[in-house]
Amino acid sequence: ASDDNVVYALSASTGALLWKSDATGPIYSPNSPVIRSGVMYLGAYHHVLAMSATTGKKLWGFAPGGKVGFFTSSPAIGGNVVSIGSQNGKIYGLKLTTGKVMWSFTTGR
Repeated sequence: ASDDNVVYALSASTGALLWKSDATGPIYSPNSPVIRSGVMYLGAYHHVLAMSATTGKKLWGFAPGGKVGFFTSSPAIGGNVVSIGSQNGKIYGLKLTTGKVMWSFTTGR
């Protein structure tokens, strides 16, 4: 990922470009994506993306609206939920397959 609104996938052995995909916004948050069952989950500036890890095709996106800032943690997966923290003081639990909000928790910041 980069701040040019593009997600890049590179070969681990050669560094060759495998694919690139429009991220619909900057990806410069201080976190790393996580991959499960061929799907990459990535926190970005105002949204979370689920993308095919092999093709870069966007599967779903989540944007909570309002003043979010960027997603400040790496995604973590438990069961069928991907959870991720945002600069707005909330942690979101999103359904892996759809991005639907399963729960949210407001921190003390």
